[in-house]
Amino acid sequence: MVNFRDIIPPIIYRKLARKRQPLFEKLVMPQFATFEEAEKAGSYNNKRIAEVVSLKTRKYIHNIPVVLKEKQDIQNLLVINDVLNHFKDQKLTIVEIGGACGAFYFFVSKFFPDQIKQWEIVETKEMVEAAKKNAYSDNILNFSENIDIVFQNSNSPVCIAQGAIQYVPDPLAFLSKLLNSNYSFIYISRLPVNLNLDTAVITIQPSQLRDNGPGSIDISDEIVNVASTILTKKEFYKVIEESKYKIRFGFEESDSYSMTFPNKEVHLQNIGVLLTPK
Repeated sequence: MVNFRDIIPPIIYRKLARKRQPLFEKLVMPQFATFEEAEKAGSYNNKRIAEVVSLKTRKYIHNIPVVLKEKQDIQNLLVINDVLNHFKDQKLTIVEIGGACGAFYFFVSKFFPDQIKQWEIVETKEMVEAAKKNAYSDNILNFSENIDIVFQNSNSPVCIAQGAIQYVPDPLAFLSKLLNSNYSFIYISRLPVNLNLDTAVITIQPSQLRDNGPGSIDISDEIVNVASTILTKKEFYKVIEESKYKIRFGFEESDSYSMTFPNKEVHLQNIGVLLTPK
């Protein structure tokens, strides 16, 4: 396994790394026994979130930066370039879990034009409806609520899940099923894992509404909550080890940060992996 940090000069890596100060670092967070209970306090299948993400995406696709300053963007380019090199002159068919209104598709298309044959995004009902209202002009990008598309991947060599796995009802079971599929590459990123507990934590992730989606927007703000599961770092890597996949690249996408609960503190880190079959 190659770690992203090992191939970037330290002085550049430190400059790229963002200091993360999540909203929940200032709060005492609730813990839930089940994901269903957490969803009653807040769900990603939220019409207001979807509308803001849709609006921001329409703005973003006309202002994708040419000079990249975010570590995540540079990491994403490294991954996509590596995948494209593997398939050489073949155009890619990609399934993206939780791709919102298509921002990553437009990002990849800008830097690797004419390299995508089909890009299927699997999202919530509200997000799919909001995305379809954008009426994108090409026939490459599609949206669906059908999660089974992820596991019916006979024509899709690549699966992407950025900032998504933590929001499915049972992320460990979902990962196990995903890692039993037949993708040539699986790219998981922006996944928070807990570093100091032996079990996963089910909670809600609060955020400012305007922070959802790519880029920035000037709107009157409000706090939205989304149910999420924070897997342990150990169980995440264990499910990979027990699968038919291996880690090609590993990414430490943030420094350690904290989440406070009534009687404990959880230390977290955002991580990512690019997986290929063993």
